[in-house]
Amino acid sequence: MHSPYSIRESLGGDGVNWYVLPRFSRKRETGSFMMRKFLLFGTVFCFSAAFGVPAANAATKGNAAKGKQLVDSHCAICHNTTTTGTKMGPSLKGLFKTKKMVTGKPTNDKNVLAQINNGGGGMPAFGDQFTSQQKQDILAYLHTL
Repeated sequence: MHSPYSIRESLGGDGVNWYVLPRFSRKRETGSFMMRKFLLFGTVFCFSAAFGVPAANAATKGNAAKGKQLVDSHCAICHNTTTTGTKMGPSLKGLFKTKKMVTGKPTNDKNVLAQINNGGGGMPAFGDQFTSQQKQDILAYLHTL
């Protein structure tokens, strides 16, 4: 079974010296000390979550008003934004309220952005025509439809 003694090492001047200390002589953390550590960790976690970690939803980075202008001038030629009717391409109204896009992929920022960048299914690629910020603006606007 367990002995009330434990073996510890200490670095001495001429090498490693082994000696035995009673187990009960080790300092133990008190409840208030542990609570302070817990509160400190919690505070650091909350600050990192609030300020240090980028938002998971890309739409929070974009400007929906600017996105509307871009969609009206580039996308509305083929896509409806005010009705669910289809033009050359599917309607964008309620896009993020659906579970899947017309392509069968889940409707999320990553897949919609890939569709904008790469095109497909008759849609041309717009990856080189918009800046990264403009794409974020378009996503922000699509979230409002």
